[in-house]
Amino acid sequence: MTDTGCRAATRGTWAAVVFAVIVALAARMPFMTEPGFPADVSQFAYWAYLSKSEGLSAVYQTNELSGRPVCNYPPGYVFVLRGLASAYDVIAPPGETFGPDLIRSIYEGARTPATRRAYAILKAPSVLCDVWLAGFLAYIVGRCWRTRSAWAVGLAYALLPAAIHNAALWGQVDSILALLLVAALWCGVRHRMIAMVVLAFLAFLIKAQAAMLVPVFAYLLIAWAGRDTQRWGKALIAIGITVGAVVLPFVTMLRPMLAAYTQAASYYPFVHLNGFSGWFLFSPVAENHLDAPELSQWYRPDDAAWVLRLAPRTIGFALLLGVWVLVIARLITARGKQAVLRAAVRVLSLAFFVVSTQMHERYLLPAAALWLFAYESRWTWWLSWLLMALCVTVNQAWVWANPEDGVAGRVISDKLREFRWFDQPVGVWIAGVLIVLLVGQMVQLLRAGRAQKETPPETPTA
Repeated sequence: MTDTGCRAATRGTWAAVVFAVIVALAARMPFMTEPGFPADVSQFAYWAYLSKSEGLSAVYQTNELSGRPVCNYPPGYVFVLRGLASAYDVIAPPGETFGPDLIRSIYEGARTPATRRAYAILKAPSVLCDVWLAGFLAYIVGRCWRTRSAWAVGLAYALLPAAIHNAALWGQVDSILALLLVAALWCGVRHRMIAMVVLAFLAFLIKAQAAMLVPVFAYLLIAWAGRDTQRWGKALIAIGITVGAVVLPFVTMLRPMLAAYTQAASYYPFVHLNGFSGWFLFSPVAENHLDAPELSQWYRPDDAAWVLRLAPRTIGFALLLGVWVLVIARLITARGKQAVLRAAVRVLSLAFFVVSTQMHERYLLPAAALWLFAYESRWTWWLSWLLMALCVTVNQAWVWANPEDGVAGRVISDKLREFRWFDQPVGVWIAGVLIVLLVGQMVQLLRAGRAQKETPPETPTA
């Protein structure tokens, strides 16, 4: 997937892009004015209000009840929320502002004209990124593979139930991360390295999970810069400007802002948080326990000694580090061949979820988009992607059914929690499928690019 392997977009590709965008938007718009997951959406609303009324850095002031910063997200998304609060004030009727009363109504899931405006505004960035991502993926695949593949990939993401649920119903922000990562990868494989590092660091400033692709970004940057001090200087300046521009407004609260990264492991120190990762096999739960006053009653700690007196957190980190070493070694030996790069992206995005502790159900969603970026024109690839798409969709549905999912959605969610096969909940079987998929992709990584000459992508067809 390099400049030499891709061609100019054809009319058929652009048609696929437009169609994917229209379908993605149509599938999400009906849900934007409906309540999302109350705890998350009201929390985002509160951070938006604080950043507007007291300044951006106010979101990192200490919460008197928990003793932690009010906001546990990196600063990038705080900028987004600050803009959303102002946008609400612009479109709201005179005298109506983004304030405490509105936040309270959002938490209660009220359906008033004011809250519906707020729901739509708070969900807009994620929904727009989702829509853009559907078209962008169609564009990338259309340039590098067949035009009919562009249609299939664009529609696959546009209609992915987990993506629709995450952004338009739940109100979460994982699609923003996914779009930035895909855009950074696309710049990287086209040797637009300054754009790549800017987008990669923006992704990291939105959510720390962007670190999952560090080996690929590092390899592409090092391969491009080599011993060229000018290139390294340009990259470092770009990184400095990007990070400085985002972090500067928070300089007075630098330590609590950094806690969003350094203390992330202490917020939810459990082997999983309803994510059907590999750790779910060792600590299955039958219910999501989202409202449990004490999560430690239901979820196993990941910082307590386990095998060989090692904590699950340590074991998970070691396993992930092992995957990183394998990926880096394979990239070096293959000298960045297209097939190896694609396999590396698939392995890293899936391994992050499968082997790490503290996984939420939503953390698998970016992998679905990254796999579409790392598309392969094989039926086995489609089978693997469809299985992963099913896994993330089942995981999210098992955790929470939005009221707008309707009776069918709530019934499905209830049935998933009641499901037992060989006396094991659905999460155990989903975790098993993901482990098999990861092993399969690691095998693909080792096999990819073995031929003396790579098979070029098929010529795009109209």
